Amino acid sequence: MAHPHFMSYRKITLILLYRLLLTVFWGILLNTNSLLLAHEGKNHGSTPSVNSVHVQGEMKIGSLGEAWAMIQDSSKVISTELAAQNLESIHAAEEKLSVGLKYMQASSSMVTGDKAKRLESALKQALVQSANVNASSDTKDQVKTRIEFKKLLGALKLVEVQYPAETLKATNGMAMMDHGTGDHTHGAATASTTVSISTKKPLKIGEKADVVIKLTKKEGSPLLLTDLKEAHTKKIHLLLIDPSLSDYHHEHPEPTSKPGEYAFTFTPLKPGPYRVWADLVPVATDTQEYAMTDITSTDKSEPITDRKVKMSVVVEGLKYEINFENSELKAGEAVLGKLKITSQNGKTFSQLEPIMGAYAHIVGFSEDYQTIAHIHPMGEEPTKSTDRGMGELEFHLIPSKSGLMRLFAQVQINGTDKYAPFTLNIKP
Repeated sequence: MAHPHFMSYRKITLILLYRLLLTVFWGILLNTNSLLLAHEGKNHGSTPSVNSVHVQGEMKIGSLGEAWAMIQDSSKVISTELAAQNLESIHAAEEKLSVGLKYMQASSSMVTGDKAKRLESALKQALVQSANVNASSDTKDQVKTRIEFKKLLGALKLVEVQYPAETLKATNGMAMMDHGTGDHTHGAATASTTVSISTKKPLKIGEKADVVIKLTKKEGSPLLLTDLKEAHTKKIHLLLIDPSLSDYHHEHPEPTSKPGEYAFTFTPLKPGPYRVWADLVPVATDTQEYAMTDITSTDKSEPITDRKVKMSVVVEGLKYEINFENSELKAGEAVLGKLKITSQNGKTFSQLEPIMGAYAHIVGFSEDYQTIAHIHPMGEEPTKSTDRGMGELEFHLIPSKSGLMRLFAQVQINGTDKYAPFTLNIKP
């Protein structure tokens, strides 16, 4: 018969051994999880420890500022490699970027009030777009990677504006690039291309106008199609509007027999001249830019008269409605919006057809007649002509000017372009 004290000692020894093994087990498990977090690029569901995160065994995140610096550094690498068409080098940068986002997601509780929900949504969007960049670069899809990266930078801008400026002060100074923000809000910025325009006769209401535009490089040589990159299935997008900001046209000119000259037709519905923005991505700069000019007219134009805020409109039996997470829109402040299209019975329309590589294009014109916003919705985009989209599309907007903004949603239904106009009031 064993001595009772011996039994007690043996029990204590077993308990201590069990606890030691349990400690070792959890230590191994936690270390493994840290390594998995550092190397995962596809699974964006988990979140890192708020205190610190090791990335690829050499970088440690200990603050929001460090996380944001990592995100900015990674964005710059992706931009550089994308411009150089080194898609195979993007994967590692995206992994670091996603780790930074997950750190911010894990510590998002520091943001409270109305911005908490917007931050949560923006971080989720950024993680989805980051994963899309990874997937498209892995399949060597240059066009898709470029589109997804633009959306990613737009989502990152939404993340940034939810924090007080001092919170992210430990950044490396990289600014969000204009050509990658996804909403492409621009003023009269200097372009590398000049544009001139001519018509056979002055514009007249209701009469089809034959228009020729001439695109010229800075040194004076003609800008050819081979000098331009394709953006959303076209190399040249022309955005036209009259001074009353009520008659919008989106045209794609075709090359003529003369180098650098391109022709299109449109029918003005308002009197006076029309302003034209040529939306281009020159190969030489790999940067989206706008070259601006006017189509002249002998008729006097109309002023802006309809200034009442309009967030919904019915077009050919369908209701188009936009909503923003912020009830008050402010210049320079990013905001998440949603475009919803419903039928007469209140059901979401589900037959949006592909239009220039998306399910909608949203273009806004500020009343200064100098500033535009060219927006593409977030989420999945069509890959073939038979794809159909739902009439619930999220987008982000960063209005750069205060005052009235006329916003046009362009979709395609039954092979025909439809335009839904809205009126926004942007506060200073």
